[in-house]
Amino acid sequence: MGDGLFSKIKLIFNEVFIGMILFVVVPTAILGVVASGSISLLNVLGAVFLIAVLQITPNVLNNYVDWEIDRINKKRTEMHKRIKKSSLPIMALVLVLTTIPFFVYGNIYLRIVMVIAYFMMVNYNLLIKAKDVLFLNYAFIALYYGPLAFAVGFFFSLPNLALFESLAWMPLFIFLVNMGFSVIKDYGDVEGDKALNKMTLPVVIGEKATLAYQFILITAVFAGMIYFGVTSFGWTLSGLLIIPYAIAMYAMRLVSKPKNSSVYAKASNIIRINAFVVMAILFLYFI
Repeated sequence: MGDGLFSKIKLIFNEVFIGMILFVVVPTAILGVVASGSISLLNVLGAVFLIAVLQITPNVLNNYVDWEIDRINKKRTEMHKRIKKSSLPIMALVLVLTTIPFFVYGNIYLRIVMVIAYFMMVNYNLLIKAKDVLFLNYAFIALYYGPLAFAVGFFFSLPNLALFESLAWMPLFIFLVNMGFSVIKDYGDVEGDKALNKMTLPVVIGEKATLAYQFILITAVFAGMIYFGVTSFGWTLSGLLIIPYAIAMYAMRLVSKPKNSSVYAKASNIIRINAFVVMAILFLYFI
């Protein structure tokens, strides 16, 4: 019984919550706490919990909306066997309710950030369905992973808009990086996306052109950030950005070769861990 419960919890974390994405948003939120200068264990734990729930909830809704697409793409098959589709909206509602105390007792800037998060999670999956709109899909993801997660950590800790604006280059860089990184998730879903007319870059312009787009965007963003870093705070920190750039190129190389579902999953996990590497380097700015 214990093993069955553990396996179900693991299934929910990995396939329903898509827990690997927490490697992206949690460090970004903690970076926001550090950037605020108001560092405490309570602020870190509160910001981590809030961004985790705000990130997990749209993932649950996404699994609900993409139920048929995932069946065609043969994704999350174990989840489909053991979790009822009808339970996902209920799960999402319960998760949202856990964030209400943060909204009620938070400062005005945190409330604004949370309203934006609620708006995005609903419109990404349900109302305007940004997930099915070319480029808007990637923009929503990149905003969630970058500016939104950073702002949750920052404003959870300190309601200082002027200081936030002075550090705006940091969430902007994370946003642009994730605009390039987030495309990786779509290479393994081309068959199902075509069948259901879902507009992703690999479907619309083809995989080779999409890889070229990723290469140009990621290279330009890292080159721009390294130049900005060198002129602002020297080579030591900026030079380290070559590491996540190289890792991103490796992930792109994986999806450019003959592949299967395990290769796509590996590339997606590499790119998520690579976002964590970017965060680790940015943390050094405050040391």
